[in-house]
Amino acid sequence: KNYPKCKITSVSNSWTQKKHIDTICKEKNCKNVRVETADVNSWTTKSRFDRVFSIEMFEHMKNYEKLMQKVASCLKTNGKLFVH
Repeated sequence: KNYPKCKITSVSNSWTQKKHIDTICKEKNCKNVRVETADVNSWTTKSRFDRVFSIEMFEHMKNYEKLMQKVASCLKTNGKLFVH
């Protein structure tokens, strides 16, 4: 809503979470959010991102080195990772 030119891609392994996010976005007329349901361990993308936000996900991962490599491969030069 505040950043209509921003393109947001969300990855969640929960289809119910996807459904919830899609519902909220529809209610708020947010058309710049795309939600993908996938296991982050096997998720791939050709996209590159300015920012990656991880909310309550890192603590569930077992191989931090592999995860950080995956995140780094998705970030643009000077991209930032934020972990909650």
